[in-house]
Amino acid sequence: MISHPENTDAWAPCEPGCLQSLGERLRRRPSVSTAKTAGVAMAVCAAAVLAVGLAVNSVGGSEPEPAPIACHDVAAHLDDYACGACEAELRARIELHLSRCGKCAHHLKEIRTADAVPPTGRLALLASMWNASADDGVRSN
Repeated sequence: MISHPENTDAWAPCEPGCLQSLGERLRRRPSVSTAKTAGVAMAVCAAAVLAVGLAVNSVGGSEPEPAPIACHDVAAHLDDYACGACEAELRARIELHLSRCGKCAHHLKEIRTADAVPPTGRLALLASMWNASADDGVRSN
């Protein structure tokens, strides 16, 4: 419990300039606090931007998707692909195409199941299948 002095005559007036210096110190305080708050806010924003950038980079992966390849280009290399004789970059492009094109995936399946056909005849078989499907008017990339 705070006790108040009974005698108010004990209070002395402030020294000259004391209240003015107190007011100046109090006015400076909010600006320091505001600067600290702004600094913390900027640090939080920078950390958020960094976190989002890292998340996007890890989700997107480091390797770009292979360039698309057309059905007729796949048909030209499908025999080599089936035998495993394609370079890695071409193999990736063909695999991407096969995952999206049912017609070419079907042709690959036919090549792989045509064990009775000699390797030199597979390309002719593929060309005849390609021509037959082209006559149907169906072309996809």
